Amino acid sequence: MAQGWSASPLKSFSSPVIHRALLYFFIFTASFEIFLVVNLGGNFKAAQVALILVAFSTLVRYSATGEKLILPNNLALLVAVLFLSLIYVPLSTLTGKSIGYSAWLALDILSVVLFINTFRTKASLMKMLRVFLMSFIFCSGFGISQQMLTFAGIEAPLVTQYWLGGAFARINGFNYEPSFFSTYLMIGWVFCVYLTEHGEVTLGRHLVKVTLWMTTLALFLCSSRMGWLMMILFFCRWPFYAAMHALLRHRVPKPLVRRCVFLALMGSSALIIVLLIFDLKELGIIFNGLGVVEDYGDFSAEGRKSGYSTTFETALGHILFGSGFGGISAEIAGRQGFSITTIEESNDFAGFNVTFELVIAVGLSGMLLMYGYFASMVLSAVSTAKQLTATGDKELAIVVRGLALAFVWQILMLQFNQNILRVYTWESLAVLATAVYAARRSLISSSVNSIAAA
Repeated sequence: MAQGWSASPLKSFSSPVIHRALLYFFIFTASFEIFLVVNLGGNFKAAQVALILVAFSTLVRYSATGEKLILPNNLALLVAVLFLSLIYVPLSTLTGKSIGYSAWLALDILSVVLFINTFRTKASLMKMLRVFLMSFIFCSGFGISQQMLTFAGIEAPLVTQYWLGGAFARINGFNYEPSFFSTYLMIGWVFCVYLTEHGEVTLGRHLVKVTLWMTTLALFLCSSRMGWLMMILFFCRWPFYAAMHALLRHRVPKPLVRRCVFLALMGSSALIIVLLIFDLKELGIIFNGLGVVEDYGDFSAEGRKSGYSTTFETALGHILFGSGFGGISAEIAGRQGFSITTIEESNDFAGFNVTFELVIAVGLSGMLLMYGYFASMVLSAVSTAKQLTATGDKELAIVVRGLALAFVWQILMLQFNQNILRVYTWESLAVLATAVYAARRSLISSSVNSIAAA
């Protein structure tokens, strides 16, 4: 048996090196929504295809070696959501779309399992996180190049929207549109801001700084108002923390004071620059739909408010029973008095809040199950970080907390957008789950070593 395995051509494919290489490819292509998309009876992203290959590789290797697959804690919650999505497939107007989205959910869940089983040690986790940061540099760089080409009068690849009469490209990287691009970039941006605030250097100070500056510039150039708002709100933690320290401890730490002063200076400088560059009419265009031209849609404040309200009203009709992930658009369209029969028609009736979309898809119970898993993972990260700090591994504690905060910020940002099944959202969850598992393993190892030394 062992000899047959050694001679098998599958051995090289299922080797750990190929396994990790495929997952690194997954990390780099997690945001690819309009590039390297293949049709396998339905549209699948390059990252999803890589994940399928990794799953096959894992199956071959574990079957041959007898290794046990590590399953994340509380995984049953996500499996239950997948089960509900399959049950509700017959209730969907677009059955094929529901089946496809259920397959996407299965792959999303699988990504969490595969990441934990591949990067289970602290050393492999740190290598993976460096690749994780480099992927944001790569995608940010591509987005920035879209703007530079537009300035040079050259048609930039993959750009879908322009503003101010076509003078500026609303850069979208490899994503559908700028708001999707900003949602993706926010993961790396929040993580790097947190690492920088706490002086974490394990991942490389220069790598973190380059990632931070690249994502900051790309977030600014993509001109997503939601992205800008979430960046501002993230920095608003500083004056909030300062106020809480002043009220409860009657003193504010000097680093926090410096951050608040920096925030005030940056905010006032940005305001002055904007007022110098744009006149009031142009500012009105920016804040009223960003002046998007052609027929790509103008998601104005009024449009978002109407879409948000419609999604909420539709969700109220699915508290007990869902309609499958593929039925979300059909249900929203029905609420507005339209009937759709094709996937192309469904693209015009997306939801504006992932929580309400979840209720429409899998009912209130399914939404609570999925969010229950998210909450358990974040709480586990907080608990693990506390233990790491107590044992002296402060740098890994900072990494775990930073990843948890990045994931929470991602979910908050999706409350004003659609589709919880985005590959990069689940990539963020997979990386967080892997960090928690590797950190807990490190804690156990440290505990065993301490006992042995005693």
